[in-house]
Amino acid sequence: MSIARRSLTLLPLAVVSRGVAFTVPVLLAQWYGVSADMDAFYYALGIPTFLLVVGATTVGSVLVPSLARLPHDRGANGAGALLGGAVVWASVGAAVFGVALTFVLPSALALTSDFSVETIEKTRQFCLGLLPFIVCVAAGSALRAGIELQARFTWSALSPVIRTSALLTAALVLRARGPSGLPLALFIGTASELLWLYSGLWTTPLRPRLVLWPATLGPALRRFAPVLVGETLVALNVVVDKVYAALLPEGSVSLLEYADRARVIPMTLFEGSLLIVAFNTWARVSAAERGFEIRRALQWVLLIAPPVLCGLWVGRVVAIQVIFERGAFGADSTVAVAAAFGLFLPGVLAAMLAGLAVKAHLLADRARLVLVLGVASFAINAGLDAVLLQFGITGLALATSLTSWMIAALSLARLWRELPTGRSWAVPIGILAASVGLAGALAAAGVEPTRVSDPRLWAAAVPFVLLLGLGLREARIK
Repeated sequence: MSIARRSLTLLPLAVVSRGVAFTVPVLLAQWYGVSADMDAFYYALGIPTFLLVVGATTVGSVLVPSLARLPHDRGANGAGALLGGAVVWASVGAAVFGVALTFVLPSALALTSDFSVETIEKTRQFCLGLLPFIVCVAAGSALRAGIELQARFTWSALSPVIRTSALLTAALVLRARGPSGLPLALFIGTASELLWLYSGLWTTPLRPRLVLWPATLGPALRRFAPVLVGETLVALNVVVDKVYAALLPEGSVSLLEYADRARVIPMTLFEGSLLIVAFNTWARVSAAERGFEIRRALQWVLLIAPPVLCGLWVGRVVAIQVIFERGAFGADSTVAVAAAFGLFLPGVLAAMLAGLAVKAHLLADRARLVLVLGVASFAINAGLDAVLLQFGITGLALATSLTSWMIAALSLARLWRELPTGRSWAVPIGILAASVGLAGALAAAGVEPTRVSDPRLWAAAVPFVLLLGLGLREARIK
């Protein structure tokens, strides 16, 4: 089955699983709204969120090529031993990091934020309570690499459903404790997901073996270090944004978090379908085949993503209203979050293109380039945040998008000359231009729907759907 067809087959399941997972921030917004307690929770959760990104990218990005090169047997130097060692050391590293964070963060917040003493103490308590969650996230990222290398994409895609079901059940039971019960609920959810992933490897040659230091771990770690630093710096942009948001009026951290969660929806669908299938497929094919597949994957993104993202931009207020506006989350919060969400969206396309390019560089053993890109991303984002902070959370969102485009340009520049010639880029670029032009024309005409019942929303959706259909047809995805 081709990468495109398998990705499309996986997409509905990714939509369902990510949709189920997204009920968590929706319910938290409804239950707890925007408050100092939620500022403390989301600030503390920013570091584990960073580990989620690092775990899903760095650990998997290094393990997949390393595991693909090893015999899939139960020997001491086989892939199962390497996977077991990776699970152990990822867990240990996450635990050490989490403990250090618990001691360092309160002092850092006292110097870098306007949080009250009570809010800083609550943040410290949240960090301590999130330690088991952090360990499970790290271990799960290694297990997921093994699952996906075995092409068990459906099993991997179902893991968010398992996690969210357990998490929400625990959160409902613990709701009377308020936000203080959330760390335990998160741990229960991720522990359930960890068991699910392990069970998916139980009958395969890649079942993890408890080998503390397999011989194959050293070479993998040498590739791991620069990628870890690079991906860590990219992931830390989320934390940097929260540091700057903490300098804004109370509730700004929560508002930025909700906007970022909405931005993550299209990004996670991409990561849960095309990116995951492409990377694991590329790891098993020759360099010549890989070049053609990379070019096609980049074209697929340009054919499909622009109409969806531009359509979301036009209906950004409605999207945030449908997702969040209920309970303690009011109309004023919807307007503020939608403004930031609208400025996040342009960077999503760049992040998709950069994601494919970085995976291609990793398979070509360019770990140092990933490190350089990480340093550049961190420096650019921090600098732009400082300059654009005067515009509030919308300035921070714009900084993220500008950073994404700069990093995409750098990563594609190194890759572009290696791509095989052939199929024209005219149609993908044309769909991109048409989508952006249509969104701009609607904005100029004052078309900004604010309700699902607004007929302008559905009228504006028609040309975007037609462009999406054209893109799907061109990509020969049926």
